[in-house]
Amino acid sequence: MSWLVLLTFFIGLTSSTLSGMGGGGGGFITVPYFLFIGLNPAHALATAKMGGVGTSVGAITALRGKGLVNRKLVMPFMILTIVFSLISAWLIPRLDPTLFQKVIGVTLIALSPTLFIKKASFQSGERSRPFIILGFICYAVFSFLQTLVGTGMGSVLVIILIFLFGLGALEANATKRVAQASQSAILFVLLALQGLVMWWHGLAGLLGSVLGSHLGTKIAIKRGEGFVRVMLAVVMLTSGVALVF
Repeated sequence: MSWLVLLTFFIGLTSSTLSGMGGGGGGFITVPYFLFIGLNPAHALATAKMGGVGTSVGAITALRGKGLVNRKLVMPFMILTIVFSLISAWLIPRLDPTLFQKVIGVTLIALSPTLFIKKASFQSGERSRPFIILGFICYAVFSFLQTLVGTGMGSVLVIILIFLFGLGALEANATKRVAQASQSAILFVLLALQGLVMWWHGLAGLLGSVLGSHLGTKIAIKRGEGFVRVMLAVVMLTSGVALVF
């Protein structure tokens, strides 16, 4: 139905604008929306990944030339993302990702207050080797969940980059965006080859996501660190409550 495809465009526009401002969380709108209009979990996640490609493109074009991406971390993160994307492309048709939603929801709610910790040791700056090792372990775990479930984990990855790697909120958002760009593209292609993408909805979501993510990321850059932390907390709390209830 043409009006439903148009609605998908606006859902993609809205969710990716929010995601661009807060560093993640768009999936908590798009995946439940696709489930609501009748797609099964595998089709919903696969179609949402097409919109995820648009979110990455929109954010990266807005970040270009801003010097916010940590180049030392991008490559190892990208390698992890590619490996997990290949594994998840095989698992998604065989596993119901909604099984994880309540656990993820509780995690998001529990972690959201940490964004406002003022302790000096958790502010931006160099981190010790144990912090970095723990950071890579946590990034690997939640990056895998991000590729598998596609809902809410992007926000957790930003928190990991802030607290365990010592990045500022804007730098964490930018680094995560670039490192995760391959995830949506790989999953989209592999899931599309399995016939799981609903193309009209996917294309509408893609277009809306490019526009929304570019706008949201521009707003985040303009408003600064404090705004990004607040928006990230709002996204995490909202996502968590939505997933739990």
